Amino acid sequence: MQSIGALRDLALFDRERIEHVVTQHNALRLAGNFDGMSEYYSDHAVLDLLGDRRHFHFAGRYEGRDEVVGALRAMSTEIQFLSADIENLLIDGDNAMMRTKVHVRHRGTGASHSHEIWDLFGFQQGLIISQAKFIDINAVRRMRSGRD
Repeated sequence: MQSIGALRDLALFDRERIEHVVTQHNALRLAGNFDGMSEYYSDHAVLDLLGDRRHFHFAGRYEGRDEVVGALRAMSTEIQFLSADIENLLIDGDNAMMRTKVHVRHRGTGASHSHEIWDLFGFQQGLIISQAKFIDINAVRRMRSGRD
């Protein structure tokens, strides 16, 4: 049986690991380093990009590390992250919520926009096993049409 102190230390380690992973995830996405980002996903990770596929063709469920990272890489061919500042990071057990203020540019039209992205993460053994991403779909539509 583990002591209360040992359990508290373990929880602190898990929290620090989760904070490190989501912070690195944000920095690697900004840098476009998808190979580096893939190290933080479990082999059986799932990504849900939320939205209506009529307005956000990347919307859908991606299963497995390669599909998850592939979806994020594909989005980067259309949308470039110019900045990404974490506004809030909430960690509860094996779950985290990250609210990020981003400034992005559409690579085709050159239009740029600032908005928030919300990510909900689930962790297992220090790796991301699930992620739901909430993006401002209207901002994406405006950028695609060339409007800032």
